[in-house]
Amino acid sequence: MQFRRRKVVLSLLGVAVLAFAAAATQDSNRQLQESLGDTDVHESWIYNDVDAAFADAKRTKKPLLVVFRCVS
Repeated sequence: MQFRRRKVVLSLLGVAVLAFAAAATQDSNRQLQESLGDTDVHESWIYNDVDAAFADAKRTKKPLLVVFRCVS
């Protein structure tokens, strides 16, 4: 029975860590957009996620434009 509780607690802890990481990533993206003045990006843009952009380009069969910028 104790093994089952430990498993449940570790599972809940894992979910909490993943949720925190996702929130931190979104906050980081928002801060980056604000620092670059990119607050008015269109909702169809994929910002700061190259893998998702390639997957979307493949799915829609449209070309992909990637812009690399130096952020200091």
